[in-house]
Amino acid sequence: MQKQFFTVTEASTKFKVAYSEILYVFKEGHYCDIITEHGTYNIRSSIEELIEDAPENTLVKCHRSYAVNPSLMTGINKVRAIINQHSIPVSRPYRKKLNTIFLSAA
Repeated sequence: MQKQFFTVTEASTKFKVAYSEILYVFKEGHYCDIITEHGTYNIRSSIEELIEDAPENTLVKCHRSYAVNPSLMTGINKVRAIINQHSIPVSRPYRKKLNTIFLSAA
């Protein structure tokens, strides 16, 4: 059984974050910014590790530096995924899979 939550520590305070609350993840170097409706968390991890730990299709890679939560997406086109007011890039290798998952999640 996969975990539904993960723990983030910031300034010696631990936060419990549900995978289902993640809007998208952005990777920069060895760190990932996890963007939720409630805030942004910075952790030392790879996008691949986050996707592997999350329940199936909760996080889907859409670009080499981004992963999105398809169930929270409101739109998609050839180059962008839309989540609320956020516009996340979608690259060609990930477009077909993301589009399929987005349409099945609707």
